[in-house]
Amino acid sequence: MNARLWAKWLSAALLVCPLAARAQTTDSDYLRGSLSGRVLFEADSRAAEGVKVTLSLSTGPLVATVFTGANGLFEVPGLSSSIYIIVVDEPGYEPIREAVQMDVSARPSLLLYLKKANSALSGQPGYVVSVRELSIPPKARKAFQKGIERWAKRDPAGTLAHFQRAVAELPSYYEAYYQMGLVYMRLGRAAESEEAFQKAIDLSQSRYPLALFGLASLLSENNRFSEAEPLARRGLELDCTSWYGQFELARALMGLNQVDAAEKSAHEARARKRDFPPLHLVLANIHIRKGNYPALLVDLDTYLKLEPKSPASEQARQMRERVRRALANPPNAPPAQPPKP
Repeated sequence: MNARLWAKWLSAALLVCPLAARAQTTDSDYLRGSLSGRVLFEADSRAAEGVKVTLSLSTGPLVATVFTGANGLFEVPGLSSSIYIIVVDEPGYEPIREAVQMDVSARPSLLLYLKKANSALSGQPGYVVSVRELSIPPKARKAFQKGIERWAKRDPAGTLAHFQRAVAELPSYYEAYYQMGLVYMRLGRAAESEEAFQKAIDLSQSRYPLALFGLASLLSENNRFSEAEPLARRGLELDCTSWYGQFELARALMGLNQVDAAEKSAHEARARKRDFPPLHLVLANIHIRKGNYPALLVDLDTYLKLEPKSPASEQARQMRERVRRALANPPNAPPAQPPKP
């Protein structure tokens, strides 16, 4: 097989991989972030080592218990977007209780100070990361949290009713509309997903990056790349550190055949998030277009390490073997064995 025919065949064979992979999962399955912080003693700013830090959902369930290290640092990985309550408890000191709005497109980091329990200074109120979230009516917040919990249990049908209840309690609850968009997308209800994402964008006055990225993802799924691209760019204007935004921009640019720009965005995403399987399929498609088959082999190897049993894994595995054989037997060299008829 000559080089041109090989490249054409390879492209046709692999370009279905991202769609096959995403038919069974949504990007939210992989969206997990980490929350980190540092605990210091207020009197002299010394690092507080070995201090217990607990993290719970705002609705009550315990998520994790960790202890600070030598530098007073702590980190809780694997968190989804939600409101969490951090409690720092050390004998002889006033307990710290803080509410944190976790957004997986960012990496929140907190600086917390322990005060002596008998300090004459009046205690400051707990630091609140998101005033908006904490001002949401209790019924709306409770419904939202129930929806998040059902979503974490991979029950999209059961999730939907809770988010619908949340927006009924607070019609301006754009975070709930965003979550509804994810649920509808999982259920294959594209029109309703688009409507929910757009509602979140409108209510937030285009200032909520996750909704912009969510709609961009949905549009790219439906080959509406020219509409997806400006949404991803707008989201990145709001959150330039978002690896997920760079991923969605890369997908849209690839669909628009802007291969070099897509590669740049994909590399930006990979620099921040190397363990997101669909990203390596996007890179694989980019490297097919550019004829960089050694890089393509790396993409497929990485994808299969991350997703050995996904719906697209067998196809990617077969493709990897074909690429290996092709690299071992260049197109102009005699074949190692007679080609099959």
